Amino acid sequence: MKKSIFSLLCLTLFLITVQSCYKKSDFELTPNPEVNIDDLVVKYRTFHERFPSRKVSKSSHPYVLENNLKAMPRKIKLLSGRKTVEQWAHDFIITGLAVSHHDKIVFEQYYRGNEANSQAIAFSVTKSVVSALVGIAYHDGLIQNINAPIDQYVPEFIDSGWEGVSIKDILQMASGIRYNEKFEHKDDDGSLFFSALRKDGLDSFIISLQKDIDAGIKWNYQNVNTQALAMLLRNVTGKSLSEYLHEKIWQPAGMEFDAYFRLDPLGVAFAPGHFTMNLRDRLRFGLLYLHNGMLNGQQILSSQWVHDSHTPDAAHLLPNASNEKLGYGGCFKAPKDMIVSTYDVGYGDGFFRTDGKKELILNSGKKILGRLCMDCMSVESKEEKICVFDNVSHIAKHFNTISYEVLSRLSPFLKRVVIHQTSS
Repeated sequence: MKKSIFSLLCLTLFLITVQSCYKKSDFELTPNPEVNIDDLVVKYRTFHERFPSRKVSKSSHPYVLENNLKAMPRKIKLLSGRKTVEQWAHDFIITGLAVSHHDKIVFEQYYRGNEANSQAIAFSVTKSVVSALVGIAYHDGLIQNINAPIDQYVPEFIDSGWEGVSIKDILQMASGIRYNEKFEHKDDDGSLFFSALRKDGLDSFIISLQKDIDAGIKWNYQNVNTQALAMLLRNVTGKSLSEYLHEKIWQPAGMEFDAYFRLDPLGVAFAPGHFTMNLRDRLRFGLLYLHNGMLNGQQILSSQWVHDSHTPDAAHLLPNASNEKLGYGGCFKAPKDMIVSTYDVGYGDGFFRTDGKKELILNSGKKILGRLCMDCMSVESKEEKICVFDNVSHIAKHFNTISYEVLSRLSPFLKRVVIHQTSS
C-alpha cells in the first residue's frame, strides 16, 4: 500500500476565501477591506519575535528529507473549476506547501514572502505535540499510570476542579471542567484565559477552574486541558516544555530548524497553540506518526501510543455518541457517497456554536455536519458560496434567542452591507 503525507502551512483567516462570501442575506458578509493580508502573513511569520518566547533548539543531526521533485499538474481540479497551484494558493491564503511520498519531498513551494526557513504558528497542531510528550513521559515511567488522577502528579490541583480527573480523560478532552471556549466578551472564559497569558500568568488561571460535570462522560474541546497537561509535564520532568521537547523529539527526530513556544509573564509556555515551527519540521512530525513513532532510525514515540492517539476507546468519543456526528480521535462516517465542503465561518466569527445534537438546517436547505468549529463549518455541498441565513429569525429561533443577539455577536471583522431594508 502506498503511503503519502501532505504538510500544509496555511494562514487561517475568517471569511477570506471565495467560499466565505454569503449572498441572499439581509447582511452580505464580505472580507473587511481594511485587513491587509500581507501584513498578517508577516505578523504570523515573526510571531516568535513579537511576543516573549522560548526556543526549542534544532537538532545537531538533522534528518535529511531527500528530494524527488516532480512537476505538479499545470492545473488542479477543484469543485470550483480548474486552477493552477499558484491560483489555489493565492485564493486560500497558503504560505507554504510540501508534499512527501515514500519519505521524499516531491513538491515544495512557498508563497506570500515565506521561504524554506520561515516560521509559522502551528495553532492546535501543538496539542498533538504535547500529547506526544505525555506519551513519552508515560513510556519512560515518569507517569506510571495514565488513568491516575492528575493531582497525584500536580498537587496544585488538589481542591480544584481537576482533582480526581484522570490524565487520560484530559488527553481525550473529557475532563468535565467548567470552561467555555468563547471570546465575545471580556468576561468569557476564553477571553480570561488569553488575558492570563498576557498579564497574570497561566498556572493560576488553570488552578482556579472548577468542576462542571463528572470526567469521562462527555467530550468537550477545551484549550485548558492541554495547558493542564503542560503543568503535568513540567512537574514530572522538572524541565520546561521547550527543553523536554528538544530532548525527546526535536533532537532525535532530526528537526532542521528551531521552534518557539510563546510565554506568559512568568515564563510558562502556552501549550494549546502559539507554537511556531517550520514547514519541513511539520512534515517530519507527520512522518513520525506515519511510521508509528519511528524516525531518523530511532523509536521516538511508542507505537502503541500512536495507535491509541487515533483510536476512540470510549462511548463518548465515538461518532454519533450523544447524537454527535463527529467523534474525538475518530472520524465523520458518511452514510452515503457525498461531497462535503468546508466554509470559512465558525463560532470564532461570532456565529453560535452548535454541537450537532439538534440539527441545524441552513437557508440553502443544507445542514451542518457535526460540530461547528471555531474557524469553519462543514456541509454536504459542492457550491462555492452558500447562504447561511436570509432571515435571521430562523437562526434566532433555533438557538432560543432574539434576532439582535445573532447579529450583534458577529465579528466586527465581517463587513456589514445592508442590501434590503423594510420600512416600518
